[in-house]
Amino acid sequence: MRNPLARLVHRNPAKPTLRERLNTLKATASHAIRRKPVDAAPVASATADPILAAISETQRLAWARTRAFNLPLPTGTIDPTPEQNATTDAFFVHVDGVLLKTVPTTAEGCTALARFAVEFRADQGFNIDEDHANAQHVRILDLIARSPMLGSVPTGKPLAPDFSGMSLNALIRTYDAFKLATDVAGLTTWTLGAQEDAGGSLLLDAEADRLSHFQDYIAAELARRGLSEERGTAGRQSIVLIDRAISCGEFEEAALFASEANSRRL
Repeated sequence: MRNPLARLVHRNPAKPTLRERLNTLKATASHAIRRKPVDAAPVASATADPILAAISETQRLAWARTRAFNLPLPTGTIDPTPEQNATTDAFFVHVDGVLLKTVPTTAEGCTALARFAVEFRADQGFNIDEDHANAQHVRILDLIARSPMLGSVPTGKPLAPDFSGMSLNALIRTYDAFKLATDVAGLTTWTLGAQEDAGGSLLLDAEADRLSHFQDYIAAELARRGLSEERGTAGRQSIVLIDRAISCGEFEEAALFASEANSRRL
């Protein structure tokens, strides 16, 4: 059977072999694989989201209000006690003045606010954002919709995983999985249609970029380790290196990988 990689081979004795090329890549590949967290884009801490503190205080005031209403009323009266009135006033002042005016700034905050609204209804029997017109959920949904998280996309390169515990075969299989996911992501763009300006295409492009970064990391690790002595694994390893080089437009590097694979009859 004709070698499918032979078409990429342009023999040139002056060019380095794959092994020599891998050696020159070793330092940069090691840096890329084991990059320190400081090189990554900073991630906002969930504890910095003001909605989390607002939710916590709402829960405290709700508990204080419940505790006050569980106390027995003075004999012969059905009117709320001063303590019950005070805890009720404090609760609703906080809900209307703080909780329902605080926009969550993180994905964790959006999730926490939505979950709190559901749990509050189940526990208290009414909706936390119910107003005098009996409108429900509107203010909670408005806060979540105004979160800056909904208009942002992931930025910066993701941190490279630790590949030290992965075999060559596992790395190759993982690369193939990421490549398949990238292909599928590309095919889904048509489903956005007229909604592409709503941010869907930006999110999809950002995820495709993340998939691409991980493919780069895996290819760099495969290059760093050098070709396997086992012929079948070495052949699959070469295919990954050639595929990634072509995907990145590094055609000369792809030709070098193909030349070495052809010389070893992989």
